[in-house]
Amino acid sequence: MATITKPTTHLVKLKERHEVAYRTLSVTFERPSDFKFTAGQFAEIGIIGDTELENKMLAFSMASAPEEPDLMFATRLRGGNFKRTLETMPIGATIKLEGPFGKFTLDEANRPVAFIAGGIGITPVRSMLVHAAKQQLKRDLLLFYSNRHPQDAAFLQELNSLQNDNPRFHLVAAMTGMNQADRTWSGETGRLNFDTIAKNSRQYSQPLYYIAGSPRFVKAFRDLLLANGIAKQDMHSEDFAGY
Repeated sequence: MATITKPTTHLVKLKERHEVAYRTLSVTFERPSDFKFTAGQFAEIGIIGDTELENKMLAFSMASAPEEPDLMFATRLRGGNFKRTLETMPIGATIKLEGPFGKFTLDEANRPVAFIAGGIGITPVRSMLVHAAKQQLKRDLLLFYSNRHPQDAAFLQELNSLQNDNPRFHLVAAMTGMNQADRTWSGETGRLNFDTIAKNSRQYSQPLYYIAGSPRFVKAFRDLLLANGIAKQDMHSEDFAGY
């Protein structure tokens, strides 16, 4: 019988917190020296000092890359005691951290990767893209990033900078609700569809597809890719229920 290894529990302190998009919070914690993870993985967090929230461990993808010194997570602020506590807890407060978990990570093949991220699904993708930049991976990377409007798009400015610095990375950002936007936008508008994906990825040979977002978003794009002849084994996905 295989032995099940219980993940190590760490107590880590909050270092900083700021808004990275409209009602989207990033929280950065000290990283334990023995906490090793692969870009794209997630951890579980519990709030110390509140019995209900300490025992209610919630999963958050690491938005930070393994090469970065701290651990950063990001979440939409949609109510609930857990997120309100993350939003208001003092700098220096301690949380409980377990992990890492998950297999939504870059494989060892050198095939091009097309990421399809919706909203806060960008967090593990940001981790993988920063990792690729820091390691100078010689791999073609393409990101389709869907949000309602620019003020909703977490890390959008940083992603544009990554694209400018890495000729092997291309960003296609699409906004679905520009009628509610508070700024102008010159990029793609409307919902992402297969024509947009195919048009922007035709120069890449046999890309792998990494899909991250809400369960509805992930299912829609898995179904779309399958309907257009993409093999199931060429897709990886991570859904974010309740985020």
